[in-house]
Amino acid sequence: MKKLMLFVIVGAVSFIVTAQDVKTIYKQSSINLVADSQFGLNNNWDKVFSSYQDTIYNAPVGKRKSLIVLPDGSSIVSHTYKNFYTKFSPTGEFVKEFGVIGKNGKKIKELEQIACVLNNETLVTIADKMGTVYCLDFDGNLKKTLKLNYSVRKIIAIGKDKIAVVGFSIWKNKLRDFVSIVDYNTNKEKIIWDCFTENSTPSTKPFNYTHKLASGGSLSISTANAYEKVDAITPRISYVNNKLIIALAITGEILTFDTTGKQISKDKLNWTPKTISAAKIIEKQKQAIAQMKDDKYSFFGPITITDEIQKIKAKFAVQMEADLKLIKEPVNLPVISTIINDNKNNLLIFEYPTADNDNKFGVWVYDNGGKVVGRSSFTCNDFDLEIIPSKMVFHNGYLYSLQNIKNANGIPMRLVRFKLQ
Repeated sequence: MKKLMLFVIVGAVSFIVTAQDVKTIYKQSSINLVADSQFGLNNNWDKVFSSYQDTIYNAPVGKRKSLIVLPDGSSIVSHTYKNFYTKFSPTGEFVKEFGVIGKNGKKIKELEQIACVLNNETLVTIADKMGTVYCLDFDGNLKKTLKLNYSVRKIIAIGKDKIAVVGFSIWKNKLRDFVSIVDYNTNKEKIIWDCFTENSTPSTKPFNYTHKLASGGSLSISTANAYEKVDAITPRISYVNNKLIIALAITGEILTFDTTGKQISKDKLNWTPKTISAAKIIEKQKQAIAQMKDDKYSFFGPITITDEIQKIKAKFAVQMEADLKLIKEPVNLPVISTIINDNKNNLLIFEYPTADNDNKFGVWVYDNGGKVVGRSSFTCNDFDLEIIPSKMVFHNGYLYSLQNIKNANGIPMRLVRFKLQ
């Protein structure tokens, strides 16, 4: 599994831990993530996270969970395609599963991910298919709804009564990605950044493969990660030191806005973009072809390989071999992969990895124009660490996360609280 390189922007204002303390931690040759052994000690993880094994049309979806942490240190986990959330105590113990009653008085059948906590008192969800954002108390009671007329990728809280939304809409011949600020009280919004790109169907693009299933739905896979800027257009957002940060993956630009949407500054990371060689791309495509031709490969793990799956595999293998001939040039990677706020007014900026198990990072101090103060790496002995912002939350000096424990008997996913050492 590829790891991500990490850079840290440290704010030049006062915060709980001083800038010097932060620099000391991040300048270590390695930072060990040590799990709190008492956190959630009594949980039956096979029961708590039984939905980990869920599938839709034979495709695994149970791993698609996300995490938010409440002001008192309690945690709430969201589950894909489920009608409940799971709440844990400040010590990590399972508390309850709870659903949400909609305006019609009925329990909502499919809940969206809880995106953020607004003003330390309101849970805000991602918009559902109808554009409805549910605003809840900490027990899932509906407080109000907001309405958005576009698809939503991410929502974060900014200030006491506003949210920032990463949205996208499909036009006739192009796609629009944008960032909007929405007022919680009035539902009025203001788009503060946008970008248009050509609209093309993924299934018609090289390295993307789709087949309609006889039972309904479709099966789609992609080997495009090594060949194109996957999800590079979508802006990354965070809220640091009372400012909204928009990070642009392709260029490495860091845009800063106040909560009214006024742009304050524009910086650019002075990082040399990395590339993937044509030879490496060819190697990875050949590996994917070999896997597709493997008699035991079934797309979804240990399930019965039907005649239909065999035919799909043969079809995809032919298409993948045709795409192999298209690989002639190296590909530039985006500058930024993702960003995470470490809850001490520091912005952790992850770089795209170029090698398996690559987890080095540098520390960039956002002070006097910016400077690199050290390089380090994360280590974690007990867990297969994945850098996914929706599964990682810094709170009161700890890193709360959903991670898979190594050598698990049964369900591997755990809610874990790490100390940085």
